[in-house]
Amino acid sequence: MKGWNEESTAHFFAAISLLRPPIPPKKLASALDWSAAEIRSAISDLAPMLETISHGAIFRDEPTETYIRETYSQDHTQQQEIADRLLQRQKDSMYAAQALPRFLEVIGDANRAFKLAESEVYPSKIQTEFGRCKWHKWHRQTQEEMSI
Repeated sequence: MKGWNEESTAHFFAAISLLRPPIPPKKLASALDWSAAEIRSAISDLAPMLETISHGAIFRDEPTETYIRETYSQDHTQQQEIADRLLQRQKDSMYAAQALPRFLEVIGDANRAFKLAESEVYPSKIQTEFGRCKWHKWHRQTQEEMSI
């Protein structure tokens, strides 16, 4: 990416390789703690590799996705930073809250996944007791899948 240092590039690629597509640009900005303009610029710079559809950014092809995932997704520091931001934003962002269990599973962070399954923190959009029970059940299922 034009004018980007290696750390920023690695951080961006780690996020897009680990988060479930399509990734809404605003949510990607939130997960990376970048501005929306920086995300739009990165996606634009990577137009041959990424595509923007109505719901967010996706890889254009499987070989590119595989290469980025194999090259950038294993950086433990990047994984933890992204997980920290998703945890911070789960109350205000349905995308962060929905992405977090799978993200923790993908990076193998069982401790945080178990804590998340027991957590009473819910996205603010879930306002009914039924919704909270359903949300809690979903988190427990993720926890069970990780322990298998």
